[in-house]
Order: sequence, then C-alpha cells, then structure tokens
Amino acid sequence: MRYVAIIEPTHNGFTAYSPDLPVCSVNSLTEEKAAEALKEALKRHIKKLKQVGLETPQSYCKTAIIEITSLGNDR
Repeated sequence: MRYVAIIEPTHNGFTAYSPDLPVCSVNSLTEEKAAEALKEALKRHIKKLKQVGLETPQSYCKTAIIEITSLGNDR
C-alpha cells in the first residue's frame, strides 16, 4: 500500500500526516524520523482496523507540483 505523506517543518521539528488517514499524525525532530514515525503509525492504525473487521482505507490523494513562473502585470 502507498499513501501520500505530508511532512511540514514546525518551530521545533517536523510534523507528518497522511490525508488518506487523517487520524494518524506524528511529530519528530527530523524530517526522516517524522517519515519513519508516520509509517509506523499508519501500520498500527491499519492493523487495528483489520482486527475489528474494517477495511483498509485506499489511497485517494494525488500529488502535483505546480510551478508559478510569472504573475504577469497585476494592473
């Protein structure tokens, strides 16, 4: 399974979450540790869902990089 991970800097490290499973979010001192902690949190959450008979959420998020090259004339 593959899920989109959002990793954002904070004033004291990084926070990470997946829009596909918004109940899972983590904080860590480094970007790499935040990514690894999120991976583990997602695994635990999915395991719990399976234990109670619920389906594994499918990834629905897509990512894109949007480049703004010119703002043109604002007049």
